[in-house]
Amino acid sequence: MIDSPADPDSKAIFETVAGAERQAAEYREFLTKLSARLTRAMKALASRPGIGSEIGRLVTDLHAMKSEPTRPVLGKLIESLEKQLTLQR
Repeated sequence: MIDSPADPDSKAIFETVAGAERQAAEYREFLTKLSARLTRAMKALASRPGIGSEIGRLVTDLHAMKSEPTRPVLGKLIESLEKQLTLQR
């Protein structure tokens, strides 16, 4: 992990950016797992006719996944950074 800067103004901006990066990493992990599970279901459906059982497994797997994590909202991130930039001027 990158150390936070000592300057209070830089620290506030750093914390904002670091929070968005954490959210992006969590969301990326979630999407990777979701994509892998959907790909597995598509391959199974393409290779065998048992659609009902495969869809049942997919639904069970999707229920077992953690709820979708919060993803960074670019508009809010930009707004926050612009506000902090204005405060520094």
